[in-house]
Amino acid sequence: MARVTEYRTDPDLVEVLVRSSSATLRWMASKGVRFQPSYNRQAYKVDGKFTFWGGLALEVHGGGRASSTR
Repeated sequence: MARVTEYRTDPDLVEVLVRSSSATLRWMASKGVRFQPSYNRQAYKVDGKFTFWGGLALEVHGGGRASSTR
């Protein structure tokens, strides 16, 4: 986060973001948001296994709730 924001970030807020990310994904899933591996945009194979660039391994399945209600 520091690098992306050119070090204009609050370390305490970044800590909350990082520590809460897993719980947030579980909460979103409990509300019906579905996730899928992001094979088509952020992945490439290394020794037969997918590696996800930048740690971006998941994406919202189908674009999220807003996309499905259009």
